[in-house]
Amino acid sequence: SYNLDASKILESKWNQSKIEWRERYWGFNKKNLPLNGRLWIPEGDQKFPIISIIHGNHSMQEHSDDGYNYLGEYLSKHGFIFNSLDQNFLNGSWTGDFRGKEMTTRAWHFLENLSYLKKLNNDSSSILYNKIDFDNIIVMGHSRGGEAVNIASKFNELKTFPDNGNIELDYNLNIKGIVTLAPTDYRYFRNYKLKNINYLSIQGSMDSDEDSFFGIRQANRIDNESSSFSDFNILVEGANHSQFNTSWGQHDFGFPGKLLVNNSNILPGWLQRKILKKYVYNFLAYTLNGNPNSLEILKKSENYTIEENVSKKIISRSKIGGSSVLLDFEEDELSYSKNSKLKFSDISEIKLEPLKFRGGKNQQNSALKINVSDSSEFIIDILDDIKVYYYNFLSFDVSNDQDTAKLEISFIDKNSNVIGSKTLKLFNTNIDLNNLKFNYLTEERFKKRNDINFSTYYVDLENKDFKSIVFKFNKGKYYLDNFSLNF
Repeated sequence: SYNLDASKILESKWNQSKIEWRERYWGFNKKNLPLNGRLWIPEGDQKFPIISIIHGNHSMQEHSDDGYNYLGEYLSKHGFIFNSLDQNFLNGSWTGDFRGKEMTTRAWHFLENLSYLKKLNNDSSSILYNKIDFDNIIVMGHSRGGEAVNIASKFNELKTFPDNGNIELDYNLNIKGIVTLAPTDYRYFRNYKLKNINYLSIQGSMDSDEDSFFGIRQANRIDNESSSFSDFNILVEGANHSQFNTSWGQHDFGFPGKLLVNNSNILPGWLQRKILKKYVYNFLAYTLNGNPNSLEILKKSENYTIEENVSKKIISRSKIGGSSVLLDFEEDELSYSKNSKLKFSDISEIKLEPLKFRGGKNQQNSALKINVSDSSEFIIDILDDIKVYYYNFLSFDVSNDQDTAKLEISFIDKNSNVIGSKTLKLFNTNIDLNNLKFNYLTEERFKKRNDINFSTYYVDLENKDFKSIVFKFNKGKYYLDNFSLNF
């Protein structure tokens, strides 16, 4: 083990209570944090990309770093080095926990671990010599670890620790992508924006620990200037919080609270982890190798069959970088942007709405809420500066709670002629979040039994030179967002 002095990083209190007991249990304090981890290395003489993960908060007596062994075994067979870092000493216990005050320490400790591995990789006497491809790093985190790797990705770019200017940072690691599993996004007070990085966040609908898809908030704070970078947000119906880590067991609550959990709605642990492996592998194949088939898998919402006549929804909301935004509804003006003008007819309700998660936290995103009839029209006029024939796809997000909803799209040229049309069957993005056995308990704990979920659609433009796009929805209520032209 290699030790680190975190005394200038970690908040002044080593813990909220029982400090001396905690130090006696571990045999160290914040001046000598160990740098331990578990490595899975493929066979072969070449260098391999590295995926490095940090766990989240759990009982510190029940070690969490071995809970991702299944990912290490799977990914190492597919040509990736997998590193699971030990941060159990930053977790809680019956003495209490740091209540999020340790988030910067998790991020800093994570980067120090990667830096240490880089030294070993360059050391000809090390068994890791020339094994790790440090041009291809993927960072990964679960729960608080998810927020921590987002923070670490920002710290990686900084020269100075923002909470103590006496600490210099100098990492500059080549991080190609971020994967977060049921992450937090509110423990650290700085909500960092990130730029030009691939991002995947996965959340379970039956998560009773992190009650909403907070990974979307970080996605909303990513600015990707090139189509080489994208973000994907995958909501898995029936997945919970704990089963991404085999050491955490089946339940998100301890005793006696777990007796109230609606287990009939939760996926088996093995299936939840199988789905995770599918999306992580395809994210790696897309991010590191540009695999177009993997991109299509990541973009697709689907009904996932788990047994005969039983399926669960997997909802994908994505954004391809380098797009030209037509309307994203983030400003005060509803019907105009620098690239387009919105017109509509026979729509009984149309309003900008700042979105909140079911527990009341801000999604850091606004959308357009509409209530339409079968005769309603929603029209986007393209302004003259946009050369639409340069783009390959039109993309947009829809939240829809109907099984039979359809959308008719027509492309209109400058002479008011229809030059193409497309009919889409809309995915029902509604998921009843019945976490607990009694609805009133779910509503008391989580405020509501549903969230506003979006699925992203991509329509091939086929080199059309159009001036307007007409959308006609089935009668109903919808939320719309992020109309863009993509390469």
